[in-house]
Amino acid sequence: MVYGHLDVKVFPENTLIISPVFVDPKHQGKGVASRLIRQGIADLTAKGYKLGLEAQDPDNVKFYEKLGFKVIKHDHWKRENIHNYYMMYEENAE
Repeated sequence: MVYGHLDVKVFPENTLIISPVFVDPKHQGKGVASRLIRQGIADLTAKGYKLGLEAQDPDNVKFYEKLGFKVIKHDHWKRENIHNYYMMYEENAE
């Protein structure tokens, strides 16, 4: 079974794709993932990189939007019932 359909051509040239961040459930809700991602954003944008990611869970989309990412494309693969939300970081969007 296919679990995703990541299409890197959706992103502008020279975009770094951020991998998912997972936090142990006993540490979730404490801001760990937010701090890790914010630090990565700060470090990488300071070097001039564009940042993108792909999320499949609408709740994760909301989380990443709070960190400054915006959906640039949404795909729905009906056969597998998979949603792909392609997102780009927009500076000053927070």
